[in-house]
Amino acid sequence: MGKLTGDPKFKTYLLICLVSLLPFILIAAIRNFDILQLIELRALDTRLRLISTPDVSPALILITIDDKSQNAEGIGQLPWPPYIYSSLLESLHTTKPAATGLIARFNRNWDGPTIPGENLFVIQLYTAEDKYRTEIPRIKNWIDLPTMLRTAETVSFSVFPESQSDGIYRSGQLVVFNTQKNKLQFSLEMLMLCQLHDIPPETIKIKKSIWKGKFLSMKLKSGKDIKIPIDATGRTFPRLIKDSKRFPAMSFIDVLLSSEAARNDTFQHKISLIGVTTPDAPKAQTAFGKMSALELRANLMNSLLNQSLIWKPSYQAEIFYLAILAIISSIGSILVFHNNRNYHTQLLLTSGLFILHLSFSITIFILATIWIQIAIASLAIIISGISSCLFLGHTRLRETLHELRATQEQLIKSEKEAVFGVMTARVRHELRNVLNLIQSPAEMIRNNFLKGDPLNLRRNTQEIVSEMDAIIGRVAKLDEMVENELSFFHNIHLDLKLQEIEPIIRSAIQEAETTIQKHKTDVHLDLSPMVPLIQINSEKMRMVFVNLIRNACQAIQINGEITIKVHVKNKIIITVEDNGYGIPDTNFDQIFEPFFTTKPHGLGLGLMNAKNIIKEHNGTIKASSKMGSGTTFTIELPIGET
Repeated sequence: MGKLTGDPKFKTYLLICLVSLLPFILIAAIRNFDILQLIELRALDTRLRLISTPDVSPALILITIDDKSQNAEGIGQLPWPPYIYSSLLESLHTTKPAATGLIARFNRNWDGPTIPGENLFVIQLYTAEDKYRTEIPRIKNWIDLPTMLRTAETVSFSVFPESQSDGIYRSGQLVVFNTQKNKLQFSLEMLMLCQLHDIPPETIKIKKSIWKGKFLSMKLKSGKDIKIPIDATGRTFPRLIKDSKRFPAMSFIDVLLSSEAARNDTFQHKISLIGVTTPDAPKAQTAFGKMSALELRANLMNSLLNQSLIWKPSYQAEIFYLAILAIISSIGSILVFHNNRNYHTQLLLTSGLFILHLSFSITIFILATIWIQIAIASLAIIISGISSCLFLGHTRLRETLHELRATQEQLIKSEKEAVFGVMTARVRHELRNVLNLIQSPAEMIRNNFLKGDPLNLRRNTQEIVSEMDAIIGRVAKLDEMVENELSFFHNIHLDLKLQEIEPIIRSAIQEAETTIQKHKTDVHLDLSPMVPLIQINSEKMRMVFVNLIRNACQAIQINGEITIKVHVKNKIIITVEDNGYGIPDTNFDQIFEPFFTTKPHGLGLGLMNAKNIIKEHNGTIKASSKMGSGTTFTIELPIGET
């Protein structure tokens, strides 16, 4: 296990998995934000338009207070006196309807005899103590009904809450908690449904499914179960019928004037809803346009009768669905990386998962009206796909850079190995020349003393000292070659310190003094005042200046001048200028290449080493030359830290 966790590729797989999963975790945590809920509700509206319009239940009929009932030939304009409603209810009483719902605003000052209350269902308003968004509302304040309506058989609420996200009316409240009675109270529509099926409201249970969430359970006498989905706040989402004319309806005045036989055929064992349908009646905005209070209740009642309601999965089911998508996304990203695919493949994977999610969500909504949240999962898929693409691109780039670096190091190594043969021949030649020069005086002195000192060196010791000086000079030359030329094969890593440049240049001039005197050359140092400190390796930089000074002396041959200038212009600029014969154009582009030299002796690595040393100081070195006028080398070094 330790070897597995230490494997860099295994760590990369874990990171890819984490990058794919994090967006799903984040979206699951903020899924209840208003903006996400608004997008989800709008997506629900779109899906509702894709499915067929629900059928109208034959157990429902509307009694409309329309223009016909309010014109001069009818009853007249609203408000009507209470006896008008009493007359209608008395005429309906003989037909024995299952329930009659009075969907109207009531005059609080009604007085007179009470309205017949048998099978009458009347709306009672309430004021909520708070905006309940995650639990069933707890209601304490109930508004009293007019005295004439208190004989109604059933009194309860009928509420269509307005969406706090966009002001659209989509759901109906089916259950609240009555704090005065300390029990659950069901809506007028639910109670009328119980009345139709002859079910005591007390038998309604709130149950919870692992997959489908909360629902109201009612058991019919036939043994059949009715399940009505609700959300955490006790609301249900009905499927609306846009055209209210599809509902069977009869004008209020026509009901009053109809015969008893006609009323029996129309209203017996049915739920009738009484409400206003005139154009000036207040309307609420829904996903299918504006609807009156009667149209909203008719749609809710029809959905309850037909069981044409929208099921919303439980919280556990939604999280499980997101988890499945997250696992598919992460496995796909890992496979893309494992098979060395690029971000185009990752985008195709994300697009495929997105299309799969949309297809599944829409299909299951059309077939079973199950509301899987499209927007939240889609957002998670898109963010996961984009983040995975970026991470895969970053990983690929990092691997490519690593491979390029390894290739570069291998090429450098191969280049050094390739030129090693050339270097070996040159070094052997140079070493042989120097060793021959060392061997010759040494053999001469040895042979002289073996033959009895014919050269009389015992007395003429100056000759021995001269030959020893020659040997020492040639050993120094050999040491110089090893130090300055063969460092090409060393991996340079400099220890830089903040210091002045002037002492280093003067030290280089002093070290090259022998060459300077040999070629009878004058060296001038011109420094600008207040040259700042720089990060520099004094020993390596001294080697650079020694190499440039000696090259200049050799180019001058005799009686020349070398001028070293130091000035500051955002950087420290150092020029080494001579008045020698210059560099031919044919050779100019090769002067910094290894093993290039026009001298009879040397390996041709001096300027190459100088360039590498300057590069390690984050600086540059350039050359300019004019035949017959001389050559100038310009070094630029950064001020302060490199």
